Amino acid sequence: QLGCADIIYNLLGATIECTMDDGRVAVGQLECLDRLKNIILTNVVETRKVSASVYSNNDDNSDENDRIIVSTRNLNQAMIAGKHLVKVRVKKSLLLDS
Repeated sequence: QLGCADIIYNLLGATIECTMDDGRVAVGQLECLDRLKNIILTNVVETRKVSASVYSNNDDNSDENDRIIVSTRNLNQAMIAGKHLVKVRVKKSLLLDS
């Protein structure tokens, strides 16, 4: 029977997806997890969805402003505060291989 620490240790280096309370999603390799649930990822791709109206100069409520713009950025490392985590996903196969 594996304990929690053993499971986390086995996940180090695994690709995980973290969803934050502001809607951003960060996908990267798990580098570190502390007692406050702060997560450090490496080789991160962060994705966020923003309404086109945020970038629009028009004040009208046209269909153009209902569009969603997907913005991504690549980061070498990212620290995700545990208090902002909503969901963390790991490939199921990684858990079964332990």
